[in-house]
Amino acid sequence: MLHHDAFLPFIVFEHDWTSNQFRFGGDLRGAISSLDYIQGMGVKGLYISGSPFLNFPWAGDGYGPLDFTLLDHHAGDIEDWRAFMTAVHARGMYVVMDNTVSTMTDLLGMAGQVNATQPAPFNWDEYDYVWKTDRRYLDFEPGNERNYSCQYPRMWGQDGFPLAQEYLDQEKSCRISDFDSYGEIEGIGLFTVFQTQLSKFASVQDRLREWNPSVMDRLKVMSCMQIGPFFFNALLL
Repeated sequence: MLHHDAFLPFIVFEHDWTSNQFRFGGDLRGAISSLDYIQGMGVKGLYISGSPFLNFPWAGDGYGPLDFTLLDHHAGDIEDWRAFMTAVHARGMYVVMDNTVSTMTDLLGMAGQVNATQPAPFNWDEYDYVWKTDRRYLDFEPGNERNYSCQYPRMWGQDGFPLAQEYLDQEKSCRISDFDSYGEIEGIGLFTVFQTQLSKFASVQDRLREWNPSVMDRLKVMSCMQIGPFFFNALLL
């Protein structure tokens, strides 16, 4: 029996080149064929935006990975990545890879707020989580139990100074969880930065609690797993 990877060269993944909200199409093999043209324009470095890891179908921005250990084959497999890096370096160019270590995909909801007409407002007490489907994260786990000796990271206000005492007084506890569940913030710029960094992003990307030392330890291991095989020049987190 042929392994499913044997069929990858013939798979046409979902794409819509008429939209700016979905995958445009194309892959690493196509990018290799364009490198001479790119080099001819004087380009010295390439920035690959979005996580290279598995995203949901039609999730086109690459910032909602399901798993930091599974490549998204929309772009190609590991050999395609290595061939791409080799071809770029052979032309004297550099590659900066992207990775999201604070947002994942949309598997978690706020209890009592799923399918609500308005996003869940920011709440220092956090919301209980609920799974939206039977899909689960394999390396990270949410939790509803409360930690009353929670150590928050240092946070800063819009004025560039540490948060005012009125905010710090509300940091009384947190959930024992690998995810933040303080609310759902729609986009960037409408709320204070510390609120956006503690909330589900735009209601569609679960927020990893990277300030939890255990979560950060796992992210470091997974980043090293990415750095080793890819042969890129820099990693943007």
